[in-house]
Amino acid sequence: MATDVRTKTDQGGQTDSRGPDTASERNRDYGAPPEFKGLDNLDMYKRAVGRWKDRTGFKPQEQAGKIIDTLPMELAKKINKLPEEELACATGVSEVLSHLSVLNGERPGDDRKKANREAMYQVGIQRGEALTDYVLRRERQFDEAEKHGTVFPDQTKAQMLEEGANLSWQSQQNLKSNMFGHEHDDSRLKKVLVNLDCTSEKITQGGKTSAPSFAEISRGQGSDRTEADNYPTGPTDGGQSGSGSSSTTTTVGQTKNQNQKVRQSWTNQKLTTY
Repeated sequence: MATDVRTKTDQGGQTDSRGPDTASERNRDYGAPPEFKGLDNLDMYKRAVGRWKDRTGFKPQEQAGKIIDTLPMELAKKINKLPEEELACATGVSEVLSHLSVLNGERPGDDRKKANREAMYQVGIQRGEALTDYVLRRERQFDEAEKHGTVFPDQTKAQMLEEGANLSWQSQQNLKSNMFGHEHDDSRLKKVLVNLDCTSEKITQGGKTSAPSFAEISRGQGSDRTEADNYPTGPTDGGQSGSGSSSTTTTVGQTKNQNQKVRQSWTNQKLTTY
């Protein structure tokens, strides 16, 4: 099988054989690392650096130096105290991020504890959180825990997602009908929960409208609240109708009293005449 190999000859007669460029190599990004916006945003910065590391074309031993060059001078001086052999290697980026965590007051192992705590205990849907946002948050928390070595079985993740969604009775019936035969399929459950989200774009009304979140319903009138109660109704003129009804009742009562007085007066006159 023939291979496309390009051969380049220099003046000294040396040859340099290189294979064809692959698509992944041509699409590599040689842009600067993400901007560092302070230790208060360290978690977001770590995720941004992870994405940059996956797509950058710089060699692993060069990536740590590129990141250090974008840091403020005070932080760069502290990180440059690390041994050069630790920075100029494949794990150099991890060393830089770990040192930034220590400077932020964190200790080794805190990231793993935080990831496990959020995945195990932040189960329920939060107040004001839509089902789509809830599914995305739980998916991110499970992935973060898996990065630190804690892997949840698909059956466990499906059970936690279903229980934490806090669905109404009718929504639970819809969920079970869609999950029949796939009760432990985590991926299918996430799609069904997203489809149960009531957020939609209206044709006759501007902007997106949605029913109250399931967390708000459960904290209000309970999970057995009817579906009609989830949607706002048109304005009612309760005050005016109530006052009108009261005034009508009063008028009718006054008329009856006047009629009784007239009859009594007429009866008295007849008795006096006889």
